[in-house]
Amino acid sequence: RTSNDVWTGAIARLQVQVSLNTSMLDTHRRQVADIEHALGRLQHEMSGVVATVRELSVRPLTTGPPRHDPADLDVIASQLSDVTNRVNEIDGFRMQMELLKNRMRRFEE
Repeated sequence: RTSNDVWTGAIARLQVQVSLNTSMLDTHRRQVADIEHALGRLQHEMSGVVATVRELSVRPLTTGPPRHDPADLDVIASQLSDVTNRVNEIDGFRMQMELLKNRMRRFEE
């Protein structure tokens, strides 16, 4: 090979590399522009959210009528208390049964 062929090959490879790099830079520029547009839209949407939150925080809270009658809640609380007491009694009976079983086993031995 002659030195001209070597130089020609090197220059051709550099041109290909420059072309690839230029193409990649164009792609990256488009992506950066897309990201900038997306960020602009996000900023606009977030401004709307902030404005809505501010508006809601200034409004007085309106309280509607209670959803449940307090007397109903008292009845439910009483029933729950009764059920809890019965469960505790059953647990006590279970423990007594286990103790009796253990005593019976000891007597049988």
